[in-house]
Amino acid sequence: MPTMVHHIPAILARLLEKKQSERVAFLLVDGMAIEQWMAIKAVIRPRFGSILVEESALFAWVPTITPVSRQAAFSGKLPLYFPESLSDTSKDELRWRQFWGNRGMSPSEVAFISTRGEPGDEKIVEDQISATTKVLGLTLYKVDEIMHGMQLGAAGMLNQVRLWAEGEALFSILGTLLARNFTVVISADHGNIEAAGIVTPKQGVLCEKRGERARLFNERSFAQDCVAQVPGSRIWHHAGLPPQVIPVLAPDGKAFIQRGTTAVCHGGVAIEELAVPFITIQPERRS
Repeated sequence: MPTMVHHIPAILARLLEKKQSERVAFLLVDGMAIEQWMAIKAVIRPRFGSILVEESALFAWVPTITPVSRQAAFSGKLPLYFPESLSDTSKDELRWRQFWGNRGMSPSEVAFISTRGEPGDEKIVEDQISATTKVLGLTLYKVDEIMHGMQLGAAGMLNQVRLWAEGEALFSILGTLLARNFTVVISADHGNIEAAGIVTPKQGVLCEKRGERARLFNERSFAQDCVAQVPGSRIWHHAGLPPQVIPVLAPDGKAFIQRGTTAVCHGGVAIEELAVPFITIQPERRS
């Protein structure tokens, strides 16, 4: 099985167990594709002095939507094991703390923060970590917010992410963590792709979760009706998903939005949505 986002907590645990790090922080940049990481890296890397940056990639869960893939990333579990919350994102902190509690860590050793990624957010990080904090889970929403407000396509998305990276928010957060002896692992729950509208299926409340590139159903007949309405769409099968969750994916390069429109979105199996960066950053003195 390829390395996937639900393996991230176990990777962090191995860093601690092998004494490769004393403290680890997992920074999940919601919605960040590999292309956007490359733009971010080009901006922030020269601003740091002596740090080590290791780059790799892993795979998001399909459907590549936040409630599925982000919960997997923080829980260390297959989506099969959290069917009751596949339509919302309210359990990230609970699942993060459960993973580390099961590894023997006390509540004071585990921290979790969700923030937009604005200037000054490093103060939130400073307030939430203490001398006893060994593991930190941190969600930054800014890239996802840029994506869902984007009207200039993939090129506009890349430019806006670059402008965000040129500000102080991300640089200051990383600097705060590195100064406090954290190894920082950066990844994402999913990437994104520019897609063209094809049609919005008329199913209303029959759909449990309506996304632009994926829709979730709890009845196979409802999913089949969606596929019948949208030629080229398909039902996605995977043993790692709860059996009562039936995703329908939009056709390649298309989205469940009004015909004649485009959007930067996610949910499907395009490589831009599926492959996400996996970055480890630590001060050079640890080499």
